[in-house]
Amino acid sequence: MATMGRQPPSGPEKSSGRSTLVSRPVRCALVLLVLLASVETAFAPPAEGQLLLGVRVGGGSSALTGDRPENATYTGRTAFSIRGLVGAGIADGLFLTVEPGVGGGGTGVAYVVRGQDEPRDSIDVSLQYVSMPLGLRVGTGGGRFYATSALNLAYLVSAEIDDGSGPTDVLDSVNRFDVGVGFAVGTRIGLGRPRLTVELRYTQSVRNLTDDNYVPPGWDFAPRFKSRGFGIIGGLEFEVGGPR
Repeated sequence: MATMGRQPPSGPEKSSGRSTLVSRPVRCALVLLVLLASVETAFAPPAEGQLLLGVRVGGGSSALTGDRPENATYTGRTAFSIRGLVGAGIADGLFLTVEPGVGGGGTGVAYVVRGQDEPRDSIDVSLQYVSMPLGLRVGTGGGRFYATSALNLAYLVSAEIDDGSGPTDVLDSVNRFDVGVGFAVGTRIGLGRPRLTVELRYTQSVRNLTDDNYVPPGWDFAPRFKSRGFGIIGGLEFEVGGPR
């Protein structure tokens, strides 16, 4: 990608480049899930042969992890997603799910500035994906709660870097196809026929964002970094078919 900073770093370093994605708002969201679930009376888990159809909208935070420029750190940026949901029941409370949709996120790059207590954001990285998580969902607690693990297949359709002078397209410098893993916990709340779902989800890519042979200006080696994100997802689900 383009130079990772408005001012050239003295030299890149290999680092975990961690950014804080789980904070007090996330802990509050966990409490909210428990409170929402408490208003739902127990209902039977979906049966084998049943289908789930739904739509979901999510928001959260995303960032990069991995190698970073010296004296810099990756910071979280707002992420969003809009997805459909198709689930096929293979046993009581057990579903295979597909969630095609679009989403966006990115990261900030903040540099340590002499005389300032906190790093100052210098770069914004914006990424837009078309993706399709393939998951296995397990229902517990009489169907009120569920957990999902998923393989996320994604295709990058837009990648831009903005250092304050305007966005620069860097799509040709990154790997467009991405593979990641995701883990989620959620609750289902009865609203009549549809079910309202509220879910917390963490995703982590397992493929490097940049091409292995690409060395950005100011770097001595090809950097290796991946994207990750944490979000809160709300949606509506309809149950179709299955034994009566």
